[in-house]
Amino acid sequence: MFKTYSFMVVGALLLMTAVNMMELSFIGHDTVNMRIFMSGLLSSPGFMKNLGFFVAAVLFVHALWLLALWVITAGWMTRVSAD
Repeated sequence: MFKTYSFMVVGALLLMTAVNMMELSFIGHDTVNMRIFMSGLLSSPGFMKNLGFFVAAVLFVHALWLLALWVITAGWMTRVSAD
């Protein structure tokens, strides 16, 4: 039972990843009059610092979410296995 549930959790995470990547592909092609804006934005050290903080925060939040999901499912599985 635990193996099946593990595959279901991993499958759900992969599905969410695929949906997020699909949404990114929708907005990734907006190149009309953006070259000058992007070159100025990406060359700014303040922007790169803020982007680094944002990426670190997103990774941290997702790591905590995965840890919480793992703890919750492990506790649920021990209760199901005990019955």
